[in-house]
Amino acid sequence: MVKRNTKIPIAIIALFVFCCKIPVFPQQSETYSYEQLEKILKQNNTKLLAARYRIEAATHMLKATGPKFWPKLAFYYRYFPNGIAFQEGEIATKNWLIGRMTFDLVHFFRVRPLQKEEKQVDMHLAELALQELERDALFAFRKLYTHTLQCKMHAEYYAKLCSTSQKVLKLRRVQFDHQEALRSHLLEAEMELSRNTELLDHHQTEYIRGKRQLAAILRIAPDTFELKNSFFIPFIPEKKLLLQAAVDRHTQSRKSALFIQKESARARASVTSGLTFEPYVGFRFRELRQGELESGPEIGFKLGMGLGYFTQRHHQKKYIEATTKAIQLENETDRHDVLIALNAAYSTLTNLQSAMQRSEEALAINLENLRIDEAIARHGIEGIDSTPLKMMQLQEENMQLQNQIVKQKTEYMDAYFEIMHLAGISWADVLRLRNQSLAETDEAPTISLWIWDTTGLLMENRIASALPNFCSDRHISKVYLSLPGDIKNNLANNPVFIRLLAGFQKKKIMVEALLGDPHWIFPSNRKNLLEKVDAVIDLHKMYDPVQLITGLHLDIEPHTLPGWHTNKSSYAKKFATTLQAVKKKLHEHNSDLPVDIDVPLQFSKLQKPLLQELFKATNAITIMAYARKSADKIAEEAQALINLCREQGKKYTIGLNAKDFGKKSEFEDMVRKIRQLFSADPNFAGIAIHSFSSWIHITEEQ
Repeated sequence: MVKRNTKIPIAIIALFVFCCKIPVFPQQSETYSYEQLEKILKQNNTKLLAARYRIEAATHMLKATGPKFWPKLAFYYRYFPNGIAFQEGEIATKNWLIGRMTFDLVHFFRVRPLQKEEKQVDMHLAELALQELERDALFAFRKLYTHTLQCKMHAEYYAKLCSTSQKVLKLRRVQFDHQEALRSHLLEAEMELSRNTELLDHHQTEYIRGKRQLAAILRIAPDTFELKNSFFIPFIPEKKLLLQAAVDRHTQSRKSALFIQKESARARASVTSGLTFEPYVGFRFRELRQGELESGPEIGFKLGMGLGYFTQRHHQKKYIEATTKAIQLENETDRHDVLIALNAAYSTLTNLQSAMQRSEEALAINLENLRIDEAIARHGIEGIDSTPLKMMQLQEENMQLQNQIVKQKTEYMDAYFEIMHLAGISWADVLRLRNQSLAETDEAPTISLWIWDTTGLLMENRIASALPNFCSDRHISKVYLSLPGDIKNNLANNPVFIRLLAGFQKKKIMVEALLGDPHWIFPSNRKNLLEKVDAVIDLHKMYDPVQLITGLHLDIEPHTLPGWHTNKSSYAKKFATTLQAVKKKLHEHNSDLPVDIDVPLQFSKLQKPLLQELFKATNAITIMAYARKSADKIAEEAQALINLCREQGKKYTIGLNAKDFGKKSEFEDMVRKIRQLFSADPNFAGIAIHSFSSWIHITEEQ
C-alpha cells in the first residue's frame, strides 16, 4: 500500500481558510469638489443622455435626405397573351420590357435643399434642447448642491457650538451650582446646549437627505462621495455684459428663429413638390406576337404642375407671415421678462456681495482680535479680562459670524446661479468676461506717522482705542511709536500701552519701536541703546505669534551733535558701528525684526563708502526731507541716497515735517506731488509725517 502525502492539500486548505477570514474593508468615500460633481452630472444625467441621442437621430435623418432625391432607375415589364395592336395594321406586341433612368430636376435642386434645411433645423433644435436641458439641470443641481453643502457646514458649526456649550455649562456648574440665586445662569447654559444639540441633529438629517438627492441625480452611490467644505466666490461680470449676453443667448428667441426657418423651409418644399420636370433616358425591348424582336433607346421628359399650386403658395406665405409676427411678439415679452428678472437678480447679488464682504471683514477683525486677546491673556495683565469664559464667548461670536457668512454665501451663490441661468452663460463665459474686465491697479504707497509723546498719551485710558481709530480713518498704515523710559518694567505691563498696541494691530497698522538719542553712537553710551533693544525684542516675543511690535525705528541723528561739522566721517563710522551692534544683538536673539533708520538730506554729501556701510546694517531708510517746499528739490538733494537704495535693494520713505506747512491744503499738495514724483520707483515705500502733534495742529483736529 502506497502512503500518500497529505501535507500539501492540508496547507492549501489552511491558506484558503485564512484568506477567507481576512476582513474586507469598504472603500473610503472620496471628497468631490463642485467642479468634479458637475462633470459627473453632465456624463450621467439620463435626460442629457437622451437629448444627445436625439441629436444623433436628427443627424442621421439629415444625412438620409440627400439620397432620397438621387436619380431613379426603374424597369417596366408588360405581357400581353393575345397581343395588342396600338394602331390599325400594326403587328401586336406580346412582351414589352423597358429600363428607364429618371431624374426630377425640380425635386433635386429645389425640394432637396429645402428638406435638408428642415432636417438641419431639427438637428439644431435638438442641440438647443440639449443646451436648455443642461442649463436647467445645472441650475437645479447647483441650488441643491449649495443648500446641501450649507447643511453640512451648519452641522459642523453646531457640533463646535455644542462643544463650546458643554464647556460653558461645565464652568457654570463650578460657578453657580451651589448658589441658588444664580442657578438661572446654569439653567440658561443647559437650555443653550439642548437647543444646539437639536439644531445639530436637524442639519445632519438635512445634509443626509440632500446628499441622497445629489447621488440620485448623479447616478452614483451616496456613500461614495463627500462634499468639500468650500464655497467659491466667482467674479461678477459687468451688468451691461450680462444683459447683452442675455439678449444674444436668449433661448426662446433662438428656438423661435429656428422654428420659423423650419416652417418656412417645409412650406416652400411642400409648394415646390407640386412642380415636376423629370427628364429620362432608357432602353426598350419588345417581342412581337409573330416572334420577332425589336429594341432601341428612348429619351424624353415629364413636365407637370398641380392644379392647386398657386392657391397653396399664397396661403403658405400668409401662414409664415402670421407665425413670424406672433413669435416676434412672444419673444419681446419673454425677453423683457428675462431682462427684468436679470436686473433684479443682479441687484440682489451685488447687495449680497457687499454684505458678505462686510461680514468677512468683521470676522477677520474678530479672529485677529481673538488671537491678540489670547496672546495677551496668557500674561494675566491686571485690568484686562482674560478668564476662560471670556475667551469662549469670543470664540462663540466668531463661530456665529462664520455661520452667518455661510448663509450669505449660500444666498449669494443662489443669486449667481440664477444670473447664469437667465443670461445663458457658462463658467467659461465667466472667465472670458473676467479677463476682459481685469485691469491692473497700482498699490498705493504707505503713510507712516511719528508719535513721540507716548507718555502723555498713556495718561488717558480712552487713547488705546481712539488713537488707532484716528490713524485708521486717515489711512495711516504704519506708526513710529516712541518707547520712553523703562520698557520692561513700565511699558510691558501697562494695560493702556498693551491695549494701544493691540488696537494698532487690530486696525492692521504696523508699529515700529521708535528709539532715538544721538549720544548712542559713542561706545560709552551704546549699552543703554542695546538694553532698550533687548526690551523691545522681549516685548515682541512675549505675545508671539501676535506681532505687537513689527520693527525697530532708530532716530539717532548724529548730525545734531555739536562736533558733527568737524567730525563727519568719524561720527558716521561710529553710527555705522552702532547699527552693526544692533544687528548683532538681533542676531543673538534670533529675532527677525527689521531695522529702519532716519537720515537727513545732508547725508547725501557723505562719501559713498560710508553710506554703503550705514545702509548694510539696515533694512530700510526714512529720508527726513524737512524744511523743503519743493518736491523736485527733495528729489535732487536725495538722489545719492535713493541711488544707493536702488543698488542695495532697500526701500526708502520720504519724511515730511508738518511744521513746515502753515495750512492743511499746502501739506496735502506736497504729499500729492511727492507721490506723483516717486510712485514709479519700486523702491519708494511711501511718505512719513513728522509728527503726530504737529499734524494735529495743522489739520486743526482734536
